[in-house]
This record gives sequence, structure tokens and C-alpha cells, in this order.
Amino acid sequence: MEITFAFPQIFLLGFILIPAVIIFLIVYYYNRKKSVILFSEYRTLEKIAVSKISFKRFFIVFLDLLAMFILFLALGRPQAPVTLPASGYAVGIIVDISGSMMATDFWPSRISVAKDAAKILINNLKGNFEACLVTFNNNVFVNQALTNSKEDLLLALSLVNANYGGTAIGDAIITTLAILENSSMPHKVIVLLTDGENNAGIDPIIAAKKAKDKKIPIYTIGLGTSTGAYIPGIPYPVRIDEATLKEIAKLTGGEYYYGNNVENLKKAYKIVSEKVGKIKKNQDISSVFAGIAFFILLVKLILNSLLIRTIEV
Repeated sequence: MEITFAFPQIFLLGFILIPAVIIFLIVYYYNRKKSVILFSEYRTLEKIAVSKISFKRFFIVFLDLLAMFILFLALGRPQAPVTLPASGYAVGIIVDISGSMMATDFWPSRISVAKDAAKILINNLKGNFEACLVTFNNNVFVNQALTNSKEDLLLALSLVNANYGGTAIGDAIITTLAILENSSMPHKVIVLLTDGENNAGIDPIIAAKKAKDKKIPIYTIGLGTSTGAYIPGIPYPVRIDEATLKEIAKLTGGEYYYGNNVENLKKAYKIVSEKVGKIKKNQDISSVFAGIAFFILLVKLILNSLLIRTIEV
């Protein structure tokens, strides 16, 4: 968990003051011990005191310093990211329908298993949402405009079929961004599935930068096997461009998933479906640190009371 500070200067001040206090205490106790040793009649008493009390005193001072350090942390207003349900969200679902999606290395075909997996995402949409369905080869098609009807989305998905053509990933992203701009939902996200390399239209990285500027994360899902797939008319196997999909996800704040078999593909959509309706937000956790410091001081008071009784005995 990454923690940031609203007032880091206060937190840094603790790093300066606490070592200074430690140095002061070391010098103070050293001089005090030295002055005691000068008086021979106190040597026996000093040995007894050191053996029975010095460790307790050291531990109590340590608790004081620890509580002070944690209080400085609290004063710095630490912020921790938390995941919360979005009050409303719009999802752009993009599915590759290029020629390679007709390959049969996934039975009965890549497009069939891709459609089955995408149903998981649609069926898991919850709360206040809108979603659209976009498909692409070397052209881009809007199969379903923004809607809050799962039935409409599932019907549009059922009519999707792969066709010959290239792979215009960047164009599909740009089109989906334009659709999402028409949504009033405060949180927007894109889920992109493809099995090939971009070979038409705008550079996908340029499109991803536009998504980043709009603060729209893109979750990318790569469909394919390590050996690639042969399709009619192409004498070499078509392979997935994982590097580009990872870069798109990283650039926009999304995540990349690799669907190298049917099980992993469905798992990827299930994971994504649990994230698209949620947002990450920084929450102030200074009260947690203040509570820890209070507990340490309470322990210190109890131990200090026991130490006083030991001295009296």
C-alpha cells in the first residue's frame, strides 16, 4: 500500500527533531552516569539501579520516541489509496473481429470464446452504469451505443462475427473515447480485447495517450497462444502484440491480462468486471496513526507506574 502525505514537511521535521532528541538523551545519560561514578559511596547503589532499572527506563524512553515519531506521521496527514464503488460509470467494451479471430486454436473459434468471455463482463455490470459495444478490424463499428440495458448489450454481442480485415486498435480506442464523451457518468473505463498486431489506422500508443489525458483507464486483454494462429490466405502465424497492450494499460492506469486459454480468458474478464465499477481514492488515515501513538503512550504510562513501584520497593 502506497502512503503519501498532505503535509510532508511536517513528517520530514520529525526525521530532524527525533534524532536530535536521541543524541541529547545519550549525552545527558552519559554525563549523569559519569557524575555518579565520581562518588564512591554511590557505586554499589548505581550497580543495583543499573541492573534492575536501566533497561526499563530505556524501554520507556524508546516508547516516548516511538510515539513522538508516529505523531509526526499523523501530523503529516498520511493518505492511503482505497477502492470505492463509483457513483456512476460508463464502460466501453471493444472486441477485435479481424481475420485472426476466425482461427480455431480456441474451440470452436477465437471469436466464439471471446464473446462468451465478454458476457461475464456484461452480466457483472452493477449499479448506475452505461456501456457501449465497439468492434473492429481495419474499420471500426459501433454495435451498441451507450445503454444501461444488459439485454441490449448481450443481443448486440450475440450478433458479432469475425471477418477478414486488418487490425486498427488505435482507431477503435479513439472511436470509443468519442462515445464515452457523451456520457455524463463521472467514471469511465475501456476494456479492450485483441489477438493481433496493429496494422491499420492510428498508432495505438497515440490513442492511449488521448485516453490518459481524459483520465480513462484501458484494461487490455490479449487473446492467443504462444505459437500464434494460422488463418486462410496468410502463410505465417498471427501473433499477439503483448508489448503494445501492456504499454496501453500502463500508460492509462489500467491493467493487462493474457488469455492464453479459455479458462484464463474468462478469469481475465471476471477480474476486470470487479474493477470497472470502482475507483481508487486517497483517504486520510491520520486518525489511525494518532490512535497507535495514544496506545503506545498508554502502555508507557502503565510501565512507568510499575517502574516507580519498583524504585519505591
